[in-house]
Amino acid sequence: MKQISKILLVTFFALTINQNSYSQPMCKEGFVWREAFKGDYICVTPSERSEAAKQNSSAKKNAVSANGICKEGFVWREINPKDKVCVTPPERTAASSQNDLHSKRVGLEKGRCHDGYVWREAFAGDKICVVPNDRKEAAGQNKNHSKKIVELAGQCREGYVWREINPKDKICVTPSERTDVTLQNQLHNTEKRALKNGRCIEGFVWREAVAKDTICVSPAEREKSKKQNEFHKQNDLGLASGRCKEPFVFRDAGANDKICVSEADREKAKKQNDEHKNHVY
Repeated sequence: MKQISKILLVTFFALTINQNSYSQPMCKEGFVWREAFKGDYICVTPSERSEAAKQNSSAKKNAVSANGICKEGFVWREINPKDKVCVTPPERTAASSQNDLHSKRVGLEKGRCHDGYVWREAFAGDKICVVPNDRKEAAGQNKNHSKKIVELAGQCREGYVWREINPKDKICVTPSERTDVTLQNQLHNTEKRALKNGRCIEGFVWREAVAKDTICVSPAEREKSKKQNEFHKQNDLGLASGRCKEPFVFRDAGANDKICVSEADREKAKKQNDEHKNHVY
């Protein structure tokens, strides 16, 4: 009977380790890993883990010699075949009971993929379970996206023009806003809004619409320039649209996934999404 129990214990332990080789088991609330030895992920109560730690620290006291033979009244704990920690018979029974109860105490991490599958991670938060090769393919699509997008960056939407605070300023604003900027530049000098050291006179501040922009304007005008910079993405065709070159289309693997791929790749991503429920815990 003892030999049969040992075989069952070894089999159970081997299955537990194999099942969780991809991701260690997460214990249910109120339970922790026993950690009686390296790789011991049996879920027990906190007090049971403390008890196992105490047993380990007392092992030398309970053994006859370094060869692991226990003193009279003590037996090997035998959590696994190599566990030769000397404990009392009731403690060995308790350890065996902990192993038996493990399956009821363990909980799988939500969203964890079945063995052989991994998260696709095509975009932030993408937890769709696919085979490793599919994840690698999605990463390649992301890398090549810039080659498949329409080059419209720097072109303003209809009704907008470049602000042109300096030759490199391509922020898209309304024509009247560009006129305001030109006027600010003129008033900076005619009204002598700056001191000799470059600082603004009282009541004015640096506009700072672009790097090294030390034109002195009113605080309200500086705020307006800041808002123009914030709204630029909506008014720049390239940044706003992200349209794909023909014959590419948005992958749409998620709500905001605008990576440009072939139609076949988009269909593959859709199929992966549909099959996800079969590959996730």
